Amino acid sequence: MKCLIVGNGDIKDDKWLSAKAKDFRPDFIIAADGGYNRLKNAGMTPDLLIGDFDSIGEIPENCQFEISKYPKEKDFTDIELAIEFALAKGCESICLAGATGSRLDHSIANILLLRKLLKSSIEAKIIDEHHEIFLVKRRKSLYNRNGSLLSLLPLDPIVSGICLRGFKYPLENATLEMGDTRGISNVSISDDCEISAESGILLAIIADKTL
Repeated sequence: MKCLIVGNGDIKDDKWLSAKAKDFRPDFIIAADGGYNRLKNAGMTPDLLIGDFDSIGEIPENCQFEISKYPKEKDFTDIELAIEFALAKGCESICLAGATGSRLDHSIANILLLRKLLKSSIEAKIIDEHHEIFLVKRRKSLYNRNGSLLSLLPLDPIVSGICLRGFKYPLENATLEMGDTRGISNVSISDDCEISAESGILLAIIADKTL
């Protein structure tokens, strides 16, 4: 089961969100608090609205979807609440939109939530209008990415045995330590590319070709 979670982060183009949702084809859509407004503006309706409702504004009435309200003083973000619900529902693939933006703390927290999902063997990614963010453990194949920018950052103190295929700057059995910038701004030169690592976890960020 595939789940789309939409938060209150930056989404400037409503058509972008609806197009990405159409590509992802989710079985279940969760609005995390103000993410409901993002979905509404895109002409979409969630299956669930969840959160403390401090950013949604007016709570919808007489709606045809489930609403789950939490207190404002809690130990987790609305995005994490949505993720926990998706996991409990048995979702195996999760796409997060509206998860990055002007709140750097929330953006970083959401990126780190990808690691929590990886531990649960969930395929997960964060998308915004300029980036796709995901984690790589062992191996990841990319398709139709010719000309895209790729940056890799180690999420463990040491990530070793890194190999890159189909990129301008290939790597063979390389090692990246946390804080290294060697993995920034690579470029794919093939439609089919591959990232692999023998140990450790890599944070992968694919950026628009124009950036």
